[in-house]
Amino acid sequence: QKTGAAYVKPTYYAYLMLQMALGSGAQLVKLDLQVIPGAKLKVWPLLDTKTGVMRIVLINKHASAAAGVSIRLPDDGYAHGKLLRLMGKRGLEDEWGVSLGNMTYSLNGRMLGVPAGEVILRESAGSVPAAGWSGANAGAVVADAGSSAGAAGKPAVKFTVILPAGSAALLVIPKQPK
Repeated sequence: QKTGAAYVKPTYYAYLMLQMALGSGAQLVKLDLQVIPGAKLKVWPLLDTKTGVMRIVLINKHASAAAGVSIRLPDDGYAHGKLLRLMGKRGLEDEWGVSLGNMTYSLNGRMLGVPAGEVILRESAGSVPAAGWSGANAGAVVADAGSSAGAAGKPAVKFTVILPAGSAALLVIPKQPK
């Protein structure tokens, strides 16, 4: 809405989400991804090298169609994931009224809303194939996820996410408490 009042543009929320994704020492990793055919989905899996937390940035660039992805990784003690959605009411057309994890900025610069993320359940996904992951990342790949060296036959877990058209999300998958 062009009222002459100041507002936080969607790009700021994207930078905020990127900062959350990078954490304290992120490294791009290779994961097995199964994406709905025809989806315009970008995926950047990042492993926090200090904590072992997996953070995955997901962006659905399609203006009118939802996108879904199943993410499979070695079961290195991961808990259920938490999904923080970055979205607006009109998808890619929004210039204001955007939120990240149900939080938004008011015109006076204060955060509004109650922080909320969706729980994404971890599911059993067989085991890591002997040849490694066959699926390709939609983002850059630097190393295999987790301790995949010698991971052949190791149990795997899967997380499934559906993104509305013109939205993004950050999937945070922490390690289970010991």
